[in-house]
Amino acid sequence: MVRDYHPDEKKKDNHTGNSGENNRTNERSTDNQEQASNAHFGRRSLLKAGAAAGLGIVGTTSLTELAAASIDKSSNGKYDVWKITGKEVYDLSDGEKLSNILVDQTADGATLTIRSQNKSKWAVRNIGFLGVGQDGEGSSSFQFQVSTPSGGHGLIENIWANGKARDGQSASQLGGIYIRPSHEGHIDIRHTYIEGFGNNAVYASAVGKDGGNAGSVTLKNCYHRDNTVSQFRIGSPKSIVRNCVGVVNDPDGKRGQYPSDGSYNARCVWGKHFRNQRIENSSFYLSPNDVNPDTVFEARYIDDRSEGEQAVVNAIGCNVNANAPQLQSSTSNATVNTTSLGKNPTVAVIGGGGVPLSPKMAASGNRSMPPELPGADGGNNSKNSTPSKADGGNSSNDSTEIKTECPKAQPQRQSTEN
Repeated sequence: MVRDYHPDEKKKDNHTGNSGENNRTNERSTDNQEQASNAHFGRRSLLKAGAAAGLGIVGTTSLTELAAASIDKSSNGKYDVWKITGKEVYDLSDGEKLSNILVDQTADGATLTIRSQNKSKWAVRNIGFLGVGQDGEGSSSFQFQVSTPSGGHGLIENIWANGKARDGQSASQLGGIYIRPSHEGHIDIRHTYIEGFGNNAVYASAVGKDGGNAGSVTLKNCYHRDNTVSQFRIGSPKSIVRNCVGVVNDPDGKRGQYPSDGSYNARCVWGKHFRNQRIENSSFYLSPNDVNPDTVFEARYIDDRSEGEQAVVNAIGCNVNANAPQLQSSTSNATVNTTSLGKNPTVAVIGGGGVPLSPKMAASGNRSMPPELPGADGGNNSKNSTPSKADGGNSSNDSTEIKTECPKAQPQRQSTEN
């Protein structure tokens, strides 16, 4: 199927805050500390900043330091607990290791965004998000907004986040992980469980158009399900999705709606802007009973905006359910190639012990295999994942849980400047 454009992303992006895929000029001006303070920080942080100004200390204390200081922090011995009450942004620094944190964003209007503004050698591990996260403007549109400089590296590993409606909270229009257009290095994303958000599970295509820096991303051993727009979205040279599972099976429409048009449209993979977008040894389940299923693989090229010569998605050694409503689609100057395509999708492609199945499991540094896909050889569990009352997330009774070893780092408060 060939399409000129898709309703999830118009030929021209008129919206800037929620899509995240702006031109670099707009993005960099938004990242400016003075211009973005109202968008990036919640009311509580701004009040704290005002109080600090009255004491004459703003000259030596960044707004992000003040925002982080407003987070209620505690520890239970296994992990730290950060209680969020507004829109908060945590900025990573060069070489920072942030790990073993349960982020409680269950308060009305609460969201924490973890951000890297072109920092390098940072690692974020073992983070679980309680609560759906409420979308806002600027950096509050995603749980993560990250980039690295040329030659730089970042790591996101063992994360659990879920934007589906539950526990009295409406579904979230947030996105999961957003790769900023200024990203020029490489970011590894591993062992992530991301479910039910309204603006992509991983949004990594902005680097490939409108002057983006075309930094690369490798997604490995990830499980993403029921996110509106896409489960995996890439758009730069050398970006890869490997040993991952993408599921679209939300018949009741509990996931978040796309911010600009309120749609539930969802695909498994979206490869954009460049040739050789690689999807390897991965499994995808696109249910015909989903509230608004799109396609498994889509390639998209945008004239005058994509920076490559052509958009090509190469799916190699992947498995897709035989009754998927649509296997592939593409725009003009774009194509999808499938090699050794099977019809038995299974979670067994995920290595390294799986993914965290609840916020507390993630914060504790544990993970296990998710429930098997419908009709797979390993089982026939077709139920939607549902949060457990005990730990705020999903649980699997027949999985073997493993512990990921990671040194526990103390949180640092960083400047918002590039």
